[in-house]
Amino acid sequence: MKKTHTRNKFYKKAAILGMKQVAPLETYLDEHEGELVGKFVRCFETYCQKIINMQEKGKKDALSYLHFSLLRTNILAKHYVFRIDAYNKDWYLDEQACVGEYDVSDLFSFMNGYEKDLEKERHISPYAPHISAADVKSLLLEESSKYTDIIIELIRLALKEAVKTMAYQAVLREDLFVIQVGEFRDVNYTVYVEDRRPKQPKDVIKLLERTDEEHQYEMFEQVELQGGHFNELRMAYSSGKGSQFIKSQFQRALMIACDFQGATFHQVSFKNAQLLELDFTGARMEEVDFEGAELHYLNFENATLVNIDFSKAVTFEGINLTNATLINTTIPSESEVS
Repeated sequence: MKKTHTRNKFYKKAAILGMKQVAPLETYLDEHEGELVGKFVRCFETYCQKIINMQEKGKKDALSYLHFSLLRTNILAKHYVFRIDAYNKDWYLDEQACVGEYDVSDLFSFMNGYEKDLEKERHISPYAPHISAADVKSLLLEESSKYTDIIIELIRLALKEAVKTMAYQAVLREDLFVIQVGEFRDVNYTVYVEDRRPKQPKDVIKLLERTDEEHQYEMFEQVELQGGHFNELRMAYSSGKGSQFIKSQFQRALMIACDFQGATFHQVSFKNAQLLELDFTGARMEEVDFEGAELHYLNFENATLVNIDFSKAVTFEGINLTNATLINTTIPSESEVS
């Protein structure tokens, strides 16, 4: 009983020590975001060039998947690199190996302090008899998931620039191409999707009207979607570039980091919706209802907004209206607008 109590107390202490190290990491990310994105892009370009060289020699097929994987053995060995693997449509059965590395030691170095703190604590009475070096390793692996989550978001952000590079564009890819980050041949999280397969409007409407599940990385570009009932839709990291939404409903929807560049919205309702970091660059919106909506960090650069009353939104924060054309459109008098 005493041993269990002591171990539980140590784990609570470990949680506090973990937060102590994560806080400066997050500060470091904020202060060096541009530098970290640039580092990833250079690494990505180098790896893409390796793929191109293999493809030109007929040693690598068109890609369907690209994985960034962090091996647990590397964490314990303080070898903080993500392994990069490119796969064809056969996925793990692809025998044409193409391995690269993405060095994240500058970010994981913050965890070294956590390990030192744990080692120091475990030798202090009353922990010493009950906490072993194996316990510390287990806690390190558990703590590493926080760092991996942070790096996943960094990669997601950096890929916005990386996929614009000439090296990436020169890589032969299948019409459906997916980039994931996680553990080697284990749990992975999607961070980028290309889907150039033809889409039929009725199929897209049917898909998005399924509000019993969360939609991530849906691709429905350059299609006309009329009369869609997308109320209570939950969607993130998806793209409706150049599509037309006519007489459609997005009431009470939750939409995060979606791309609607060049899209058209006519007689559409976002009533009581929550919209965060959506990109409406160059879009045209006419008679769109935002009553009761929460609007955070939306980009309307070069967009055309006609007959819209943003004053009916409950939140209008961080809105980019650079070079936007506003026709009979009302903007809240006190709002964060650029």
